Amino acid sequence: MQKFVQMKKTLKEFILPDTVTYLGDRAFKETNIQKFTIPANIVTWYSTSIVKIPYIFFNGLTPVFPYDIGTLRGTNYTHQKYFVDEGALQTYLNKFTHNSDPFYFYPKGEITDDGFHVVRDTGNGYELVVYAGTGGDIKCGDLTVNGKQVYVTSVGKYAYYHVKEAFNITFEDTVTQINDRAFYNSK
Repeated sequence: MQKFVQMKKTLKEFILPDTVTYLGDRAFKETNIQKFTIPANIVTWYSTSIVKIPYIFFNGLTPVFPYDIGTLRGTNYTHQKYFVDEGALQTYLNKFTHNSDPFYFYPKGEITDDGFHVVRDTGNGYELVVYAGTGGDIKCGDLTVNGKQVYVTSVGKYAYYHVKEAFNITFEDTVTQINDRAFYNSK
């Protein structure tokens, strides 16, 4: 008789080692993983293997299409956000962009303690890279990353792209710049 182990705590982050080259269909479906890192050496993967994981980080500089690229393009979930090194961002956008959809690719950053924002240090303050929350009242400016208070000075391109939930946003006086299409297609 087999025993099944039920996870009682949320697995916050999952990083595959660079030795993994294959990621099978629905491998991590219906998990509570919040952040998933796909290794640089991946050769074959299915977009369905990472369904419902909100933050997907790619370590490779050259994008590898998932085996089921049509599925990934056709069912891109608005809650999923994809992150790559800034130097590889345009390459990923060129490979995956479909019908002028920015495809939710963003430069890598750190997830805030509330789990709803990704920010990155620009050297002149922090840029809010993306919001992945569920609406409500949002304060943009004073956020916490790993227990450290950070101050947002800019809102990145497509940061609030396609937010469909109703929200109210208050900008702190640290915010001095709102970039192109920051709230594009938000309702």
